[in-house]
Amino acid sequence: MKNCSRHKKGLCDQINPQPFENFSKYEKTKDGLYPQCRECQKEGLRVFNTKLENKLRKKEYANKQENKIRAKESSLLFANKPENKIKEKERKGTPEYKMKHKNAALKREYGITLEQYNKILLEQNNCCDICKVNIFEYLEKYKKSFAVDHNHETRTD
Repeated sequence: MKNCSRHKKGLCDQINPQPFENFSKYEKTKDGLYPQCRECQKEGLRVFNTKLENKLRKKEYANKQENKIRAKESSLLFANKPENKIKEKERKGTPEYKMKHKNAALKREYGITLEQYNKILLEQNNCCDICKVNIFEYLEKYKKSFAVDHNHETRTD
């Protein structure tokens, strides 16, 4: 019969002393048996492996974050090159970019899409429903399109 070394710490759930069959062979001790019973060994390995897995997960997460930072830094370096700034200006001047930007602004400010905005304009015969100003006259005078909620007294945005 032998006592589990974890029993002294209050960590062993087995009744002590235990039979020798509950202990693994271990040549480094005087009695040739491992100091902890097999159940405590399993528990210790489970805890160790869990800690090891957590360390590996943390390391993997840190590597991912570092890679994200590197990617962001490299994209910023790429964006700040003069030739790329010229490309950006050219891209912003395209009709596709302007439509996309207008659509995003309408969604953000008023909760409608560009299609809905254009449909409303067509239903109102390309005029403001309240002040009856035609969109083409407005474009010619102010060099910009109608706002969804322009001022009807001054006829400005």
